[in-house]
Amino acid sequence: MKFFLSFLFICFFSVALYSSNDIFLLGDTIKKSKNIDTLYIDDLKSWLNLRMVAVIRSNKFSVTNKISEQQLEYSINSSLNMGLGVSYRGLAIELLFKPPRSNNDTKEKGRSNQFSLAVKGNARKFILDMYYLQNKGFYTTNRYNFSGDTTKPADYVRRGDIKNYAGGFNFLYVFNNKKFSCAAPYSLTQRQRKSAGSFLLGSYGLIYSISADSVILPDTMVTIFKPEVQFNNASSITWGIAAGYTYTVVFGKNWFANLTTVPGISIQELYTENAITDKTYTNIALGFSMQTKFSFGYNKRHYFIGVSAAYNNYILSGSPASQMNYRFGYFRFYYGHRFELKKK
Repeated sequence: MKFFLSFLFICFFSVALYSSNDIFLLGDTIKKSKNIDTLYIDDLKSWLNLRMVAVIRSNKFSVTNKISEQQLEYSINSSLNMGLGVSYRGLAIELLFKPPRSNNDTKEKGRSNQFSLAVKGNARKFILDMYYLQNKGFYTTNRYNFSGDTTKPADYVRRGDIKNYAGGFNFLYVFNNKKFSCAAPYSLTQRQRKSAGSFLLGSYGLIYSISADSVILPDTMVTIFKPEVQFNNASSITWGIAAGYTYTVVFGKNWFANLTTVPGISIQELYTENAITDKTYTNIALGFSMQTKFSFGYNKRHYFIGVSAAYNNYILSGSPASQMNYRFGYFRFYYGHRFELKKK
């Protein structure tokens, strides 16, 4: 946990607080610049931006046997969060809450607790995301029969004791920063007036940890996986470089759609502790990642509406015979209005 505390101390000088009941975001800064092409970008960050939002978050990890191709995947029990947001001159704040009975499958999939911190920056020349995620309470995405009991049908394995922690950053440089706006499709403080795209190049880092009271594998699957992934504690450190492309197409004058894909390659160290023998394993290898973002909506000067999604997938190699994956992201709906407080 020491490296997580150090990460928080260094990175989160400006933060957003999120839990399963509410969310509070502080960030999304866009610096004023006269170097944009106004035929392509309409800068509205000096307008008061009020919006309603709804967010569903996901957080999953999996262990795969490369030889038999059998996989075990755990996920949090996601729920809907709704609320309001406001932004003005680069400062954005959102407050969300979980409506009553927004998650009706707690009995089947168990209860999940979530907490996160995030800083987001959409400047003219770069995109920056820093985050810390903490989740407790997972269930298997597939149903399994329990060992020694053939009378019950297959069911989800609920593990309220499993916790995972993740802290990391994504930094990307936007090459076509005069004609392409990285803020327009996501923070909605600008408008993309004509279709444009840009190559992206940057770096990313991830510190990830899993802990449980006992081996994470169900009893019927322990023998399928190698000893190095029969763990109750695991952690990894990843650093890599990423390059990709983003493009926003504008049609019907005010409609837009953006797709961003950024694959990455990294050097990473994975540490696991066998829950049965207490033997530890350390593996240093190449890792891979994929960041995907999508946004679609209608964006006029005085109001906007749409949906967006962002997902990160990290491949953590446990050994030549096994592999771990970590994935997290969100799906978001938004509707808002802008008000020009100071007319030119």
